[in-house]
Amino acid sequence: GAYSSENSKYRNWFCFKGSRENYDSWWGIKILPRLNHANDECRRYFTGKNGVGAEYIKQGIGGWRLDVADELPEDFIIALRSTVKKNNKENIVIGEVWEDASNKESYGVKRLYLCGKQLDSVMNYPLRSALIDFSKNYIDALEFSERLMSIKENYPSPAYYSLLNILSSHDVERILTAVSNAPQSDDRNFMAEYRLNEKDIEKKKKKV
Repeated sequence: GAYSSENSKYRNWFCFKGSRENYDSWWGIKILPRLNHANDECRRYFTGKNGVGAEYIKQGIGGWRLDVADELPEDFIIALRSTVKKNNKENIVIGEVWEDASNKESYGVKRLYLCGKQLDSVMNYPLRSALIDFSKNYIDALEFSERLMSIKENYPSPAYYSLLNILSSHDVERILTAVSNAPQSDDRNFMAEYRLNEKDIEKKKKKV
């Protein structure tokens, strides 16, 4: 493999810097090595005619959700979308974008997610935030309405009507916890072990 041998054909699929212990990884997490999307073979493996993207479409999936879309090169997303839609324009590519995807800026670059060549739509985190803030009385009905209207005004209709609307995901607290005024902490162990008061759970479920 790339880690074991400098002569591996996959070596250039990753970004090593001298020794095998020194390589780029996602947010410095060593078990998540960063792929070198500039490498043609690596890119074709995912976006090519017989690549991963095309193969799963052939097997019957209807599209792809791209994790952390703002850390993928734009030309990679364009190539994948082109491959996914080659035989069926209805196949969809949805990106994980937490902010307003119509004016998202990532690493100093304005992203063109919804301009017709990249993403069909995105995860609707702005809706989730508005719903939670309104349910907890952090915002009034007017601001709630304005937040929802800004999504409709900013997103192209095809993207707006195919948004991935969510209340919970693996990246955020579950909705039952979110509406419960649970304590917030940077201590992961504390948050992992925190439990809601059993007496309040039925009331919180009704709120959800």
